[in-house]
Amino acid sequence: MKNQVPASNWTSTDLLDGNSFKSLEGQVPKGLNDANHANLAPTLADLHEGNVVTVIAYLYFVEDTSKGAVNGGETTNCRLRLPNSFDYHIGMGFDSALAKQILKTKPQPIRGKPLKMDKTSVVAEMTPHTRAPKWTFARVNSLQGQQVKVVGQLMIDNLHLNVNDDCGFPNAGKKCWRATVWEVHPVSQFFVCNLKNKLCDQSSPDTAWTSLDNVP
Repeated sequence: MKNQVPASNWTSTDLLDGNSFKSLEGQVPKGLNDANHANLAPTLADLHEGNVVTVIAYLYFVEDTSKGAVNGGETTNCRLRLPNSFDYHIGMGFDSALAKQILKTKPQPIRGKPLKMDKTSVVAEMTPHTRAPKWTFARVNSLQGQQVKVVGQLMIDNLHLNVNDDCGFPNAGKKCWRATVWEVHPVSQFFVCNLKNKLCDQSSPDTAWTSLDNVP
């Protein structure tokens, strides 16, 4: 599912916010583990896995997973370690106060030392085979702390359904680094709010959003 390429005629069916992801986290099917996703596919589909969704949030951080990679490459990318064979790991969140701090200080994620921005983030992934040419790491990273709109496929990354990774998991450990195992993967559209001194929302016109392709 991570490697599906959203067709141009796929349209978003849901607008998800922080409460939506909390609700989804609470509905993770019992018995799901890191190896039996296919067995529970019908149940996950009922939770809208595979649908194209929209998330309006703040860009907490972006991580180029090729930097300091310790796992021999990503499983979804055939564990390739070639240039442009890694995802951009994007952390989105819904805390405006935290976003203001991030906008000011520009903290960078450090593996093994998760900050509040990591622990409260919803993950979105820009994959190598669906990433537009202008979607460079530098361009995405320049938007850290700003309000963004992300469109892509909703899926559950059950590989991270454990106390070490998922902060929404019961009795999660201190080094957990994501708010939920639900994520947007792959990202098919990415925008930043361009309104001055005002936030965008679902009713904002298209002109209120600048496509990542057009970000300076």
